[in-house]
This record gives sequence, structure tokens and C-alpha cells, in this order.
Amino acid sequence: MDPITYGTYSTNNTTSASANKSSNTRSTGSDLTIDDFFTLLAAQLQNQNVMDPADNTEFIGQMAQFATLTQVSELNSTAQNTFAVSLIGKTVTATATDSTTGKQTSAEGSVSEVSIKNGEVYLSIDGKSFGIGDITQISNS
Repeated sequence: MDPITYGTYSTNNTTSASANKSSNTRSTGSDLTIDDFFTLLAAQLQNQNVMDPADNTEFIGQMAQFATLTQVSELNSTAQNTFAVSLIGKTVTATATDSTTGKQTSAEGSVSEVSIKNGEVYLSIDGKSFGIGDITQISNS
């Protein structure tokens, strides 16, 4: 699929709700998906004591908590993307360290493009790509 480009903002992510439901992959192993929740729920139901079954309101409460957590996570992602787009045209300094070699790459310049690859936000600075977490300084000039 070709990247979607809005001005100088591009993304390789599919943004439809149905695509997000079918591909609940996250970048870290600590994030849970709705599929994980239902797997845990099924395990709870299979392993509950038949003499003392779990209360339905308990399950509804757990589902509501999970839904809230999911929405907060999506809001955080949207805020991060909005922040990244707001950096277009601003002068930034970024430093990244290669995880395999330990070599540091630095750049200072104007952000020309923001892209999202595999759920991670990247900024293009003087032709080099840096993660949003690599930014060390932002200025308006």
C-alpha cells in the first residue's frame, strides 16, 4: 500500500476502524489488545469455581476498564502524532544512537516531513530520519 500523504505529513498505517480491529499489533510486548482481553476472559470462565461462579458485573467492569485503557492509549497516540506534525517547519536538534553499533547520529535543521512506520513516528531532518524520542531541542526559527 502506498503511503498516505497530507502536505508533508505521510503515513504507512491504515486508518480505517475495521483495519485497526483486524491488526491489533503493537510495537512493544507490554501492550494488550482486545483479543488478549477476550483470551483472559475465556480463561477466567473456563477455570472458575462452579460452586462459586464469578459475578457478571465483575466482567462488565473489567471490560469497561479495558475499553477506557484502550481509548486513553489511542488518545496518547493521536496527541503524539499531532505534536509531531506541529514540528514541521520548526528547527530541531536530534540525536539517535544505533542499537547495534552504538554510533550516534546527530542533525540540526528544519523538520520537512513526518511519517509513521509500524506505529512509530519519524521526523525528516536534513534528509535523515529520526524518531520523535530522539529530539533534544526545538526552536521556532
